[in-house]
Amino acid sequence: MTKIRPEIIKKSQAAALEALRLLPEFTNVCNILDAHATDPQGWGAEYSALNHMDYQQLFRVLKYGYSTDIKVERITITRGEGPIEECDKPRTATNWVEANRILKGMARTAPQKGYDKTDFTILFTNGAIYAGTYNLTFNDRIEGDLYKHVTDHCEFYAGVCKRLPAHIKPEQYQQIIEGSTLTYLLLLHDLIYPSAD
Repeated sequence: MTKIRPEIIKKSQAAALEALRLLPEFTNVCNILDAHATDPQGWGAEYSALNHMDYQQLFRVLKYGYSTDIKVERITITRGEGPIEECDKPRTATNWVEANRILKGMARTAPQKGYDKTDFTILFTNGAIYAGTYNLTFNDRIEGDLYKHVTDHCEFYAGVCKRLPAHIKPEQYQQIIEGSTLTYLLLLHDLIYPSAD
């Protein structure tokens, strides 16, 4: 017999759904599905996290329940610069630790001055995808840490940077992050922090 697992969703989606269920018109599951089918992007500000759910996912959440226990499903790392035999050959990992091993291995042939651009794509167990570029240096043989790289980047744009770079003044920082803080805070709390090994 196949065990049916709860659907994995973001914490913000779970909070929006629970708030929605408190409204008298949405105590009935069919009403939630009907409203979503009519206008899947039409949920108001308090329930806006549901705007990014497709109908089938919402159906599974309502039928089988949900979990907010998000993990990394796959990380793909592709070196874009460096020795030709190492470039454009995607390597995959199933967690942050494996990803760091891949980076550290690649770093053995990274430049001692400067860096090689290395692309990565992270697929999470809820289907969300995060992609970026890692500047691979020779020091990454020891220090290579993709989780720290992603976390530092997101914390910077979320407005919770632990230490500003010397060339950025606090007033410049506020201009840089204007309009991005909520997106990156949700990204951190919905995906990045929960997926830590």
